[in-house]
Amino acid sequence: MSTLKQWLSDLEDDDFIAWANRGLLRRARKLLSNTQALNPEPSFEQVPLSVRVAHGHQQHTVTLAEAGFKHLDCSCDAVGPCQHAICALLFAQDWLQHHPATTPESSDGDHANEVSDPPAPATLAPGPWLIDNHVERIKQLGRKELESATEKLKRGLPVHIQEERNTLVGTVIEQQSYRVRIPRNAGLDASLCECGKARCLHRAAVVLKAVDEAGICALEQLPEAPLNDEEQHSLNDSRDWLHHIVRIGLHQLEPHSISRGQALATQVRQSGFPRLAGQLSRLCEVLKQELQAQAAVSTQAIRERILDAMILIRALQSEPMPRPRYQLAGVHRREYFQCANLELHCVGLQAWVSSRGMSGLSVHFCDRQQQHWYRYNLVRPPQQYGRFSPQELISSERWGQQTLKSLLGQQIQVEQAWLSVDGSLSGREDTQLEPQGQQQAQVITHWQTLRQRMAEAIQQTPFDQTPRLPVLINARACGLPHFDPTEQSWQQKLYDHSSAKEVLVAQQQGPSRVWLKAMQNGVDTTHWVFGYLRLENKTLYLEIVSLQCSKTEAFKHLSLLDF
Repeated sequence: MSTLKQWLSDLEDDDFIAWANRGLLRRARKLLSNTQALNPEPSFEQVPLSVRVAHGHQQHTVTLAEAGFKHLDCSCDAVGPCQHAICALLFAQDWLQHHPATTPESSDGDHANEVSDPPAPATLAPGPWLIDNHVERIKQLGRKELESATEKLKRGLPVHIQEERNTLVGTVIEQQSYRVRIPRNAGLDASLCECGKARCLHRAAVVLKAVDEAGICALEQLPEAPLNDEEQHSLNDSRDWLHHIVRIGLHQLEPHSISRGQALATQVRQSGFPRLAGQLSRLCEVLKQELQAQAAVSTQAIRERILDAMILIRALQSEPMPRPRYQLAGVHRREYFQCANLELHCVGLQAWVSSRGMSGLSVHFCDRQQQHWYRYNLVRPPQQYGRFSPQELISSERWGQQTLKSLLGQQIQVEQAWLSVDGSLSGREDTQLEPQGQQQAQVITHWQTLRQRMAEAIQQTPFDQTPRLPVLINARACGLPHFDPTEQSWQQKLYDHSSAKEVLVAQQQGPSRVWLKAMQNGVDTTHWVFGYLRLENKTLYLEIVSLQCSKTEAFKHLSLLDF
């Protein structure tokens, strides 16, 4: 029974509050001061430990079989924590403190009355949370909870741990903050989490974080969760549909085949593969355009989309996966984690309309070195909001108590925000930011740097289509813009400042009078340009979002002005 006595001795107010609440703890202390337990000397040699508590004209029996709140049982009608159970624990704890001869730390003989110094922190026993065996972690934490915690930790789930003398306290931040308490002398079976579950991913995340910081097992070495039957079934159906499209060819393509692909895109998204779902959706859109002859679609482009999807499916079904699962499967943007102390620069505003009729705004941010890019998205269904007016939206919509219009071109200190792993910022009300004033962002002037970054981006996403890389550059325009009928876009050649041989093709979809006027007036002058870079046929294309022809002009957000 030494574990039970040690657990009772180590209990603190925070443990009672985590299990119940402050109100019940306060009422239990009041009850303890106004009543007497009917068995003043509980026997720690009998199982279970029993304490009878008098409450008014009623008597309640509280039993405790093992260390841990979940082993408590009270004869009252309350469901869950009650003041009688807390009163009994407080009584037992007080009894132990006044009878040191029975505590595990005491010894008999001549040393019974000696007061020993508390052990130094270095002599503390290793915490029960330092589990070095994966099978044992599954046994104590649960396979599903452990796999979920592993995946979210690899994606950046914020977990903070602090090891105290008797307890490991961990804080896990998801949509809200959860605190986990693991007692040193009673183990995981007596641990508590504010979510109220006996097993949860928060408890598993705290243990994995402690194991990682102790150097027992790094997060990168944790095994990936294998695919279950539902996930395998979704991937097999998607692969069979792709093979069907290849077999019949474009000349025998029918609407029901495209509808089947759209249904599969929904199915694989629900199975947890949003990246593959996006590829299938984009492929269906291109096939639909080809079937209805709405646009000139390149056969090579269709082949590449099919090949990309097949390669991704094969990578997901490989054991082990060639990349972490979250990188291959993708992540849902609705999963946001708390972040703090970001220094961002607002570099662009983009109005858009999706192929499904959704409209919205994207506000683009970057850090000083352009190593990380972020965006705040506003989506507006037209049937719900009527005609979409981006000009009105940027003046009225607020993010972090600031209007979007006031953020353009600003250096911003973000004290608290909510961020997904793909760089999307949430519009939660508790976002805290402070504009630092209009400042010129750091730009790239040499195309070699752009090529290196594009090569790194392609290497990081080998199972997806050519990535669109956000960049902020300083370039010199040469020649007049011209319209490319194949790409259905206006194009303009840009040169870096070191060599006229390195050519970058700036691109703007649709007729853009603002873009044309800016480029015509800015021939052979320096341009400050933000947009998305992509590589096609060994040529770098830049889809422009914002530009500035000289330092004296305000930079223009082309999609907003031409919307």
